Amino acid sequence: MNNNSDPMYERYTDMDFADAKPVSQVPALAKLQAQHGNKMRITMRVDSETLAILKRVRK
Repeated sequence: MNNNSDPMYERYTDMDFADAKPVSQVPALAKLQAQHGNKMRITMRVDSETLAILKRVRK
C-alpha cells in the first residue's frame, strides 16, 4: 500500500502491529466469531475492475 492507494494511509503508517493477537486469543472477539459461524463482516474498498474479477471467481 502506498499513500496514493488509500486516503487514510498516513493515519496508520506509524502504527505497530507487532503485538497484535489473533481473534482466537481475544475471548470477546472469539465469541463473536463463533456466533457468526467463524465469519466476520469486513468493509473493503476495491476498484471496479477488481470487484468484477472477484465476482467472476465467486461463481
